[in-house]
Amino acid sequence: LVKRKDKQMTNLEIGQHYTTQKSGVQGIIVEVVPNRTGSTRLRLLTFTDEGQLTTRWTTHVPPVSPAE
Repeated sequence: LVKRKDKQMTNLEIGQHYTTQKSGVQGIIVEVVPNRTGSTRLRLLTFTDEGQLTTRWTTHVPPVSPAE
């Protein structure tokens, strides 16, 4: 039995709006780096509390679906 990860993957593209899973920070994706583990590193363009633009890295972990 071979599990296909591509059925579970979310299309993460540069320019998309993204909200981090744990802290709820919102931003625009400016870089996408897939990891061998199935997670994806995202660099987001966000605003600081002072209103300044900044970037931050976050890791997107796709939800686990039950085995087919």
